[in-house]
Amino acid sequence: MALRNYPTAICWEDPDYAALVGAGIAFMLIPVGFVAASCCVACQFPKRMQAMDTNYLYTFAFLFVRFRPKAYWVVVFFLVRNLLIALTPTLPSDAVLFLKRKKDEIDDDILGRGDLTH
Repeated sequence: MALRNYPTAICWEDPDYAALVGAGIAFMLIPVGFVAASCCVACQFPKRMQAMDTNYLYTFAFLFVRFRPKAYWVVVFFLVRNLLIALTPTLPSDAVLFLKRKKDEIDDDILGRGDLTH
């Protein structure tokens, strides 16, 4: 739609394009930074709980409240999964098709279907 409205806009030719790319990178750092910080918090969980640091638990309860104390690390998998789901639309279509084919191959191997063309 944008290309139809602005057919003269050419990538890297317009001086505003660099600003748009910079803003896109800056906005990508926000969720990636949150996931990275949450991973650090999850790594500290056992040591902080052993030290009975209740302030730490109250501060980061939104991360750990859904899981048993021994499964504190599961939050990292959920956060990374959600980040990948959120970033999927930013991937080029060829990369998405490649990932879909790989997923289908793995599913076929798990289900024992294999390659039926041979």
